[in-house]
Amino acid sequence: MGSLTGSLFSAMSALNADQTLINITGNNIANVDNPDYSREQAQVVEQDTARFGNLNVGTGVRLEGIVGVRDAALNLRIAAESSQQAASNAYRGAVQQLEPAYASGNTDGIDSQLNSFWSAWNQLSPDPSNPSLRQQAISAGQSLANSLQQSSKQISDLSTSLDQGMEDSTNQANTLLK
Repeated sequence: MGSLTGSLFSAMSALNADQTLINITGNNIANVDNPDYSREQAQVVEQDTARFGNLNVGTGVRLEGIVGVRDAALNLRIAAESSQQAASNAYRGAVQQLEPAYASGNTDGIDSQLNSFWSAWNQLSPDPSNPSLRQQAISAGQSLANSLQQSSKQISDLSTSLDQGMEDSTNQANTLLK
């Protein structure tokens, strides 16, 4: 390799590497506000030297690769927050299934049944010997008891379903880990 040609090749490899570094820097700057972007960094290494007698001559650099730079602590935090979000979403889904039974304004809900129960007792309290008011209080109590039993069954069924889902997810995770 002649000295002028070798020098030109070394300069060309350095310019190519610098152009890549400039592009990466521009990309990093352009995406500085993008929360989904991971900063990039180029890995540049020197090429093997050429030996001419007792003289070693550099032959330039080459781009070995481009890697995303991430903070290990930030990665752990992202994983923990993602896990917390998944748990919150699962909890929200379970609560949304139970909400109609407890929601205000639902005529069949426990809130309405409790209001009817206490209203019947308030009507009965001034005249406890009135058979129709007593029957209304008994009916309101039975209706409330039925609603509470249905709600208890619904909670039990949901708990069983969630437990089964958790077991299935654990089995799937164990299979993937193997």
